[in-house]
Amino acid sequence: MDTADDELRERVFARLDGWDLAGAVARLVATPSQNPPGGEDAMAAAVADMAGLWGLAARVEPVADGRSNVRVTAGDRPAVDGPEPCDVLLVGHLDTVPADPTGWTVEPFAGRVVDGNVWGRGSVDMKGGLASMLAALAALHEVAPDRAARVQLYGVAGEEVDCVGSRTVAASGRLPAAGCLVVGEPTGLRVVAAHKGALRLEVVVHGRAAHGARPELGANAVTAMAAVVTACAAVEPPALAPHPLLGPATVSVNQISGGTAANVVPDRCRATLDIRTLPGHDHDEIRRLVERAVARGLAGLDGVTGAVAVLNEAAPVATDLDDPLVAAALAAASVADGGGTGEPTAGGAAFFSDASVLQPALAGVPTILFGPGATERMHQVDEHVAVADLHTAARCYAALMIDRVQRPPGGP
Repeated sequence: MDTADDELRERVFARLDGWDLAGAVARLVATPSQNPPGGEDAMAAAVADMAGLWGLAARVEPVADGRSNVRVTAGDRPAVDGPEPCDVLLVGHLDTVPADPTGWTVEPFAGRVVDGNVWGRGSVDMKGGLASMLAALAALHEVAPDRAARVQLYGVAGEEVDCVGSRTVAASGRLPAAGCLVVGEPTGLRVVAAHKGALRLEVVVHGRAAHGARPELGANAVTAMAAVVTACAAVEPPALAPHPLLGPATVSVNQISGGTAANVVPDRCRATLDIRTLPGHDHDEIRRLVERAVARGLAGLDGVTGAVAVLNEAAPVATDLDDPLVAAALAAASVADGGGTGEPTAGGAAFFSDASVLQPALAGVPTILFGPGATERMHQVDEHVAVADLHTAARCYAALMIDRVQRPPGGP
C-alpha cells in the first residue's frame, strides 16, 4: 500500500470511528430470520434500508416465497440485472439458526447492547459481520466513491441449511465477476484461508413389519441399522496429503430414528451422516464408500435393504497461503487492530460457508473468511459480540478493499 492509500485508509478509519455499529447490529438482531423456516425477506429489507441510509444502493432479489437476497452497491442506483465486474465481492448471510428463549439471559431477538456487547441470536453468526462490511463499504464510498464503485456486497439467504441464496445467485447469471471473495463469517478476527467441505448423507434401511409378539415374522430395520451404523462410522475418506490448516477429514453418525410402536417390529430406520471433507476429496467417491459400508452392514441379514441419498453437500474451500489476498488480509488485520493482539496469522475452519458455492462459481477466485465474533459463541445461548470487535472488523474490511481495489486513473 502506498502513501496515498495510507492516507485514504486513515480517512476511512476516521469516518468509521463515529459509526453506530452497535445500533446497526442490534437492529438486525431484532429482525428475526430463523432458518428453518427461512423467511429472510424482512432481513433483506432491513439491510436494504440501512444501505440506503448510509448512501449506498440496494436491490432486493427474491429467492423463494418469503425469502430474498439483497445486493448492495456504491452509488445512487441499484446494480443492473447482468453481472457487473468488481474487484472485491463481500458476502454475508441473512439467516440464523433458531433460538429457543429458554436459558437466555436476554431475550434472543431484543437486540440489546449491554456492557460493550451486542446480545442476541445472529449477533455473532453473522449479523455483526454483515453490518461491519456494510459500514466499511459506506465509509469508503463517502471518502473515495470511485474506489467503492469497484466493490459489491451480497446478503444471501439460507446459509444455515442449504445455501439456497448463494446457489440461486450463482445460477441466475447475476453473480458479478470478482477479483476476490471475502465472506464475513465469525472467525474471531482471524484470517481464514481454507475451510472443510460437508457431505450430509441419509441412510435408510427397509425391513418388514410384524407383531412384536412374533418378531420372527418380520425383518427388524432398527436391529439391521445397528450393524450399518457401525460399518458407516468406520468409513475413512480417501487419504490425502495433510492440509496445513484443516486437519483430517471426519465422519460422524449424528441422527438415528425408527419404529412406530413398542409392539411393532420396525420396517424402517433412518440415520444421517455428517462427513467433513478436505480440498481434493471427491464427494461422489465418498458416497460410494458409504454405500459399500451399508452393504457390508446388511450382509447376511434376510429381508432388509438399504439406500443412501445425499441430503446436502458443500465444497471445501482453499486459497494458497502465499496468495496476495491472504497477505493483504493479514496486513489489513494488523493495521485495523493496531497491533493489539500481535501479528495475525492465517488459519482454517471446520465449518463450511457460502464460499463453498461461490468460489467454484467464480472460477476459484482467491477467497478468505474474516469476521467479528468468537466461533465458540456461534449457535449458543446468550450469543453476543463485542462492539470493539465490530469496529476492528469494519476497519479491516476497509483496509482490505483499499488494497485490493484498482485505483481509477487520477482518482484517490
